[in-house]
Amino acid sequence: MSLSDERLPSLPSHADYFAAVRDLDNDFHAGIGPRLSIRDFIITGIQKGDKGLQDLVEIAANVASVLNPIDRSTGEPLTEQDEFIVNSFTHGIVAGAMIVKQVHKGLISSADILNDTLDFTISRSDDDPHDRYMTAENVMELGRRGLALMGGSAEGVVESWEPDISPDVREQRMTRTGCGFAVLGAYGLHQKLLQEESIELELSNFENNIDSFDWAKGE
Repeated sequence: MSLSDERLPSLPSHADYFAAVRDLDNDFHAGIGPRLSIRDFIITGIQKGDKGLQDLVEIAANVASVLNPIDRSTGEPLTEQDEFIVNSFTHGIVAGAMIVKQVHKGLISSADILNDTLDFTISRSDDDPHDRYMTAENVMELGRRGLALMGGSAEGVVESWEPDISPDVREQRMTRTGCGFAVLGAYGLHQKLLQEESIELELSNFENNIDSFDWAKGE
């Protein structure tokens, strides 16, 4: 990032998230009808999206694969609803990416979320139930932290989408988890960019002070 007269936007507030979620909710309901659900709307958005969004969905599905509840002693899944979990989480990620685009004013893209947040190898072995469990707990916690950044009003709107996105009530919360996961990642990346801008500004001010220093007078 190069320093310019145009400064980066500030970090989003609860009000910014609520406004973005409300706008997205309006888009959903303007686009849906008797034959098109919110879930269909999101799927269409994925299909028409850029490669960054499609790659984001692919990696998100890999992350979601650890969220299926397991017996920690045997590693066996406790439910066969793995497909619903993956779909709910990935659709939440996409909704989160749509929110991110607005609240960060285009500063953070789907590819940024992918590269800075989701592009990691799940550190576990298939025969280690404890590692798998701890990875799932970490993903859930990151989702909760992202939702806290959004605030209760925005989270409530996202929650209202869940019955339409996931047919299984037990897995509907994964939509919010995915959304919060994307939001947290983008927020952290925005923070890094602001820190870089601050450092670059300090260096620029220092160089300007050096250039204007009168060495003959010592001032």
